[in-house]
Amino acid sequence: MQSTNYEKLRKTVLNLGVFFTIISQMPFLRVRLQIDTQSIAYPIWILMFFVTVIATVRIRIHEIVFPMSVFSIFIVAMLLFEMISDNEYISSVLVMPIIISIMMLIIGYLNADLFTPDFIKKIAAVYIFATFLMCVDIYFEYLRGYDFGRVIYVYRSKNSAGQLIVTALVQQIFMFKPSGIKRLVKYGVIAFLLLVIVLMRSRASIVSLIFIPITYVFNRHVKTRSKLLVILALIVAILITV
Repeated sequence: MQSTNYEKLRKTVLNLGVFFTIISQMPFLRVRLQIDTQSIAYPIWILMFFVTVIATVRIRIHEIVFPMSVFSIFIVAMLLFEMISDNEYISSVLVMPIIISIMMLIIGYLNADLFTPDFIKKIAAVYIFATFLMCVDIYFEYLRGYDFGRVIYVYRSKNSAGQLIVTALVQQIFMFKPSGIKRLVKYGVIAFLLLVIVLMRSRASIVSLIFIPITYVFNRHVKTRSKLLVILALIVAILITV
């Protein structure tokens, strides 16, 4: 029973972590409410880290001794350097990404048992929903009413947001096969996300999108004409953003 409760808690916190990490990119929070977006997502992932360690330490302690030891030594060393030199190390732009990466590696590794096909779909649905909310906010805060020539100067975080959108598009296209009204909703959301990427003029995201249909089509048994149509559509998409 305790194991089941921990499993439910880990799944819940993981979903919350994904959701709040994405909506922390919403301009409304950063610009209008003046909220430090790091304060939204970081506490949830720190909670996830400790919940994961507590839930799995008895079963898989031998698997995390080395990474946890290295992680602990690294943190202690950074704290000592701060005390000796009076410089910031823990919160520096170099060290903080390393700390986050190590924590996320440990979280992902120890929670691998949770990722059944069903849970992967659920967490992908949370990701897509949060990305859609972010896109709605970006559209109304920055993109509505602007032409292609001006939008690029309006929203300067387009590349970070664009990669989130690309991931959501891949999940929608390949992971979900709804029918009926849900099918219309799916393609409506896909169209809106594509519109936001185009309006943002996020070239990095559009280039990323190019490889998705190419990889999909050229690894399937389809007619040459279909492949040529895909290439033509991609050329047009590139020309639009140039």
